[in-house]
Amino acid sequence: MAHFLVLSVAGALEDSLTQESLSVISLYGHTFDKITIPSLQHLPYALNKFSEDNDYEAAICISVISKSPVHDHDALYSATVAAIYDYIQYFGRPVGFALIKKKLSKVHLMDYVKKITKDTCEMILMDRTFYSLEERGYSDRFQRN
Repeated sequence: MAHFLVLSVAGALEDSLTQESLSVISLYGHTFDKITIPSLQHLPYALNKFSEDNDYEAAICISVISKSPVHDHDALYSATVAAIYDYIQYFGRPVGFALIKKKLSKVHLMDYVKKITKDTCEMILMDRTFYSLEERGYSDRFQRN
């Protein structure tokens, strides 16, 4: 059983998408801490801060990016994705992120979030299988020349 960090930007749509994600995580038998953050700008900081202080095996990040005259959403989206990849490199943990820029129907959004969450749960199983094989001495077969 893995322990997930689930970060969701505050919003009604994000709340329902997060509930879908939490149900998938529970279906796989994993546990989670759900944290709501005020905006997408806070996501990279929250991801790093909560991961340093806790022992999460994976994270899920959910946000629907809507048009606003205040922010350059393409730049914010790009910076957030870059920060998530930096996190993956530094911590070596899987992160499923649903940073959705365009409007889709709620059903399509739910399906997308479920898929992202399932894929992240599968990555945990893959990691555990690899480390189990490595502990049993099979790691030589996986090394590239």
